[in-house]
Amino acid sequence: DEELGSDLGSVTQAIKGLLAAARDRRDVPVIFTTMAYDASQSDLPVVTRLKTPHSRNMIRGSDRVRLIAELERRDDEALVEKPRASAFFNTNLLSILVSKKIDTVVVTGCSTSGCIRSTCESALDYGFHAIVPEEAVGDRCASAHVANLFDINARYADVLPLAEVLAHLKRDIRDEAA
Repeated sequence: DEELGSDLGSVTQAIKGLLAAARDRRDVPVIFTTMAYDASQSDLPVVTRLKTPHSRNMIRGSDRVRLIAELERRDDEALVEKPRASAFFNTNLLSILVSKKIDTVVVTGCSTSGCIRSTCESALDYGFHAIVPEEAVGDRCASAHVANLFDINARYADVLPLAEVLAHLKRDIRDEAA
C-alpha cells in the first residue's frame, strides 16, 4: 500500500495566520474540506483506488480524514466532505459561497498538484476569483508543487505571497474601522 506523507509544518503555520486574519473579520467565512469515503468503499471508484491507493484508508470519521487540531476549527466554520480533488465536485461548497454572496476564495492546504489545482480550476469555472497564498499550500513533491503553482498562476488563480494576502485582509479591517 502506497502511503503519502510530507512535512507541512510551515504550511500549517501559514494557514493558521490566514485563519486568524479571516476570523477577525465578520465578512470572511472560513470553510474547511476533507476527503472521505464510506467504510464499505461503495462510493470509491475503481480508478480512484488505482490512481490514489491511499484513498482506501480515507474512511469517514477516521483519524485519516480529521482536520489537524492546530487549525482549531470553530463550530460556525463549515466542514465540506469531498469525494474528489476539487472542493466543488459533488459538494455543497458552491451553495455555501453563493448564499454568502462570496466572489473570491482563498485556497490553502495540500496537495498543490491535486486538490489545490483542481479546486482553483473549478473556482474559475464557476466564476470565482481564486487566490493561493504561496506559503499556505504544499505537496509531497517539490517539483510538482513549483510546476503547479506556475500553472495555477498562469491559468486559474492568483498565486500571491502570504504577506500580501494577510496585508489585504488586515487592510480591509482597518478600512472598515475608519
